[in-house]
Amino acid sequence: MLKSLLADIVAQDDVYGAAIIDQSGFAIEANPQGPGLEKMAANVTMLLIETQRLNAQNSHTETDAKQNENQTTLTLLAERGNILLFPLANNCNLLIHTSHGTNLGKIRNHAQKLSPRISALL
Repeated sequence: MLKSLLADIVAQDDVYGAAIIDQSGFAIEANPQGPGLEKMAANVTMLLIETQRLNAQNSHTETDAKQNENQTTLTLLAERGNILLFPLANNCNLLIHTSHGTNLGKIRNHAQKLSPRISALL
């Protein structure tokens, strides 16, 4: 079922890939499978850990995180596209890699609708 939900996300226009990642940065499930998305997941997780560490040291540091009822969704702009990160159950995250030209609002809306279903399967 997780595979079909990720396939549904990847079927959206300008979405390169989607993965469910655990708190250590390992891909539990990915579409497409391969080292590219897994490496991205590990790098994003390390970035999040470092950001949290720096925020704990300096409470004045601002992030581009959107707080949403104890959940944080992130949008990262990278050289090769955008990375959207949505919190899931069990300290996991949904990572979505898109092109720069994609409609991020549409992708966010779609992912937010699917996130509870994905969380229920974890």
